[in-house]
Amino acid sequence: MIYDNLQNFLGFKVKDYALEDTIEPNQFAYAVRTHWEDQKLQKEISTSVIEHKLRLLAAAKGASKLTHLVIGFWEGSSENVIRVLCELADQMPSLEHIFFGDIIGEENEISWIEQTNNTPLLHAYPELFSYSVRGGEGLQFKNLSHKMLTSLVVQTGGLSASTIVDILDANLPELTNLELWLGDSNYGATGTAEHFKALFAGKLFPKLTRLALKNAEITDDLAIAFAKSPLLASGRIRSLDLSMGTLTDRGLKALLNSPHLQNLNNLIIEHHFCSDQMVKEMKTKCSSSSVFASIFDKQAPESYDNKEYYYVSVSE
Repeated sequence: MIYDNLQNFLGFKVKDYALEDTIEPNQFAYAVRTHWEDQKLQKEISTSVIEHKLRLLAAAKGASKLTHLVIGFWEGSSENVIRVLCELADQMPSLEHIFFGDIIGEENEISWIEQTNNTPLLHAYPELFSYSVRGGEGLQFKNLSHKMLTSLVVQTGGLSASTIVDILDANLPELTNLELWLGDSNYGATGTAEHFKALFAGKLFPKLTRLALKNAEITDDLAIAFAKSPLLASGRIRSLDLSMGTLTDRGLKALLNSPHLQNLNNLIIEHHFCSDQMVKEMKTKCSSSSVFASIFDKQAPESYDNKEYYYVSVSE
């Protein structure tokens, strides 16, 4: 997922914006990014390459009807990229879906991507339905409020507790999908299951139906807390995704013992550390309760100094 740039974005083929392009908003999601071969262009302009390309994109014929935008590699902090996108909002009023940070490992490791407060960008585009962002370094969502947003996806190798608080404090009345990659404590992950207490109590995001707390060192703690939560008991969450993390028998057992497990339609725990016996019990329990369970990619813990270490799928 993070080793290749997006080829498709929410049903649209991704096309890198070329400077001479006429925008075909019904055909493509356009990607704006800095390429290594842009060094010549950089010498000819007074701004950054990505700022230059964004301004040309916004001025191009058809840009006013563009609905899907992908922002790829930039140099340095995302602060200037967000500033320019905010300045161009009047020229791209139809944007409904943004992926901010389509950056792969050979361009910049996920935990090296320099982010900033993303709230101004979401506020500048009030018609957005979905927003995805990659990179947790410096990432913030201060005082976020959006009346239209239905999906928020945050991909990181390490998500700070302060950013989790930002997200869970946001006013997002239409949110149906929340996906957070929590990551590794060695790369900035500082959240705990306690940070999700209000969410699990059912007090946040009244329309939420899909919850993905992925790529987490604390997957067991999250599973145990969710298993006994009012959020699961209420039946509002139809899909729970705990994939890419460190789920073991401890967390899976808590889910299987919950009397409300059947409230889920989907339970996804790919990339896990569960025993074969517990996986078998899960498949039996889920098939009898009509819960579709996706459980593949079993991992083995690494051993150092006579200790076992469990690892997330994406960290650095």
